[in-house]
Amino acid sequence: MKVLLTGDSIVVRYEGLKEPHINAYLKENFSDIEILNTAVPGINSRYLLAHVDELILKQEKADYLVILIGTNDCAFHKKIEEEEFWTNLNKVAKKILTKYDAKQVILVSPPAVDEEKQRVRDNETVEKYANWVQRVANDYGMHYLNLFHEMETDEHELEEICHGLRNDGLHFGKIGYQIFGDALIDEIRPKKWHQKIINKSQTATYTVTKLPLRILICNIRDCLYIVIKRMELIEERILDNPNWGLSLNKIIILGVLGLLWLFISTFR
Repeated sequence: MKVLLTGDSIVVRYEGLKEPHINAYLKENFSDIEILNTAVPGINSRYLLAHVDELILKQEKADYLVILIGTNDCAFHKKIEEEEFWTNLNKVAKKILTKYDAKQVILVSPPAVDEEKQRVRDNETVEKYANWVQRVANDYGMHYLNLFHEMETDEHELEEICHGLRNDGLHFGKIGYQIFGDALIDEIRPKKWHQKIINKSQTATYTVTKLPLRILICNIRDCLYIVIKRMELIEERILDNPNWGLSLNKIIILGVLGLLWLFISTFR
């Protein structure tokens, strides 16, 4: 299994090890994993968009692409405003989807911080940027890992989670990487049961019989979100223009087609 990790310093920090801490943690849990880490300390969504080719698209295609972004966009002293952040992520997502299937991509939120030590970020702002990452993941059918939420709800206090060699309230150490790593493993490990089987002469297929219930539920949830958004758009058009010409029969047909698409998307 090949995994391409990219993002900012959270993804690439060694924290006293001989390789990025997240690389080492994943290797402890997967005997067959091959990791390429192209993360760059200090990058934001603007940099990611400008360098998406070298960081992602020109790299050998992996089974999973993991992107952690937003940590530096929400920093007070070098802030990328929310509207631009959202726009940048949308452009990055569209470029990524020229090479990867949406379900191979895991977008990760920026991490929570220890506000007692971190002077240029606060959790209220971090959460806003995490929500934008989630919105883009939902819009494009990608997986979303809410690292911010995982850290906020963990049994350890943020002061303990965010403690690392730099001890700046942001760059965490062992406990933080355990939380990050476990959450990432939860995103990757179940998919081993329904990975695409690919060879040079066959198209991709899924082993549906071993598809875990949790994955089915997640797929149905994602598909329902998109169907509901489409129906909301139809409703808005009807309200804006009573003469739009959409009869009850047409609405029923659209609903049936939506359910059919939902079924196909779940088991494809």
